[in-house]
Amino acid sequence: MNRCLLLVLLLGLAAAAEPDAGDAHAPLQLWNRDIAVLRATIAGVTPEQRAQRIRERFEALPADAPSTVTMGAAAIGGVSGALYYVGPHMLMAFADGDADPEAGTPIEAQREQVKRQIEEALRVRDEQRRPETLLRGAAMALAATLVLALCLWLLARIHCRLQSRVSERWFERLPPIAGVDLRPAAVSSVHLLLRLPALALAAILLYSWLTWCLGQFPYTMPWSHALGRSLLRGAFAAGDSIVAAAPGLFVVLVIALATRLLVKASNAFCTGIEDGRIQVAWMQPETAQATRRIASVVLWLFALIVAYPYMPGSSTEAFKGVSVFAGLMLTLGSAGMVNQVMSGLVVVYARTMKPGDMIKVGEVVGRVDELGFLSTKVRTPMGEEVSIPNAVLVGSNIVNYSRFPAGDFPSLSTCVT
Repeated sequence: MNRCLLLVLLLGLAAAAEPDAGDAHAPLQLWNRDIAVLRATIAGVTPEQRAQRIRERFEALPADAPSTVTMGAAAIGGVSGALYYVGPHMLMAFADGDADPEAGTPIEAQREQVKRQIEEALRVRDEQRRPETLLRGAAMALAATLVLALCLWLLARIHCRLQSRVSERWFERLPPIAGVDLRPAAVSSVHLLLRLPALALAAILLYSWLTWCLGQFPYTMPWSHALGRSLLRGAFAAGDSIVAAAPGLFVVLVIALATRLLVKASNAFCTGIEDGRIQVAWMQPETAQATRRIASVVLWLFALIVAYPYMPGSSTEAFKGVSVFAGLMLTLGSAGMVNQVMSGLVVVYARTMKPGDMIKVGEVVGRVDELGFLSTKVRTPMGEEVSIPNAVLVGSNIVNYSRFPAGDFPSLSTCVT
């Protein structure tokens, strides 16, 4: 009697209300299976409320309910639809207003699709409740976990073995740039290049393991399929991106190789002037080392400017934002360093001193050991090393005891008591 009253009530509601195309849509899922998208509001009952009531009826079905669904068409008051029964239990109503107008299929075909989806959800519910299904899924998940642990262990061993073989001997012929030894940085870069593929492979293994484990249980099988499709889409998207970026990367590689050849030629020329093998009127041996460093920096900066448009992702807003932020931080944080560098250039190109000269700056007297971009190192007669910032040298009086005209001798003064 109660079931008959419920059926009459649902049919009366369907006849009393027309579907409103402007109402919000409510996706209906039963046991993680997509059933339909409810679009019609019936007698003030919104699609969200209808979906919630259908889910409650589905959960209230007895355990021995059959897995077959009976569909019956209904037409009352000019409104047609379909009712779905699970045995004697009425589960849901699918009105014509719930049909997808953009699907390109007749309403009858969409009703049959809803019927098949409900039967699939019922079948999955029955299968999930079987102990043998749970035991088989747990055993397969445990086996996959053991295989994952073995693969991760092998990957870690191979990664450690490869990293242990990387040493600075691989980069013995790597020349210093601007006086900086790049061999430790090269070793660290190789370690990073080895670590990134290992982490990527470990992430793929974990992703595959999770996809496999979810696919062993009927309830979570849709999640497994979604993860698998996402992985395939990501792999195809990454492949397309690599293929699209290959021409730009090739241009960047050509620019880097050409710049390296120019830098090597510039370094050889400046080194020849510094050693005295090459003599030109517009460069002195004392300034050759600084000129070599400046030329290297300028050439690499020019290469970076030329190669920037060909870098993958350089036209994206994220890349531009990071570039602007990095430039701002470099500008704000390098004001003092730029002052020291410019002061060092003034000291070098003014040829006030050179390594080996005996000088006096303020209270410091000693021999110049190194003229750097940021500071000058002076060795005192007591063996102490004093670093004097270049900005201090530019603003101080420098007495050079090693500079006097040819044929003359330095004058020394002393106090006798």
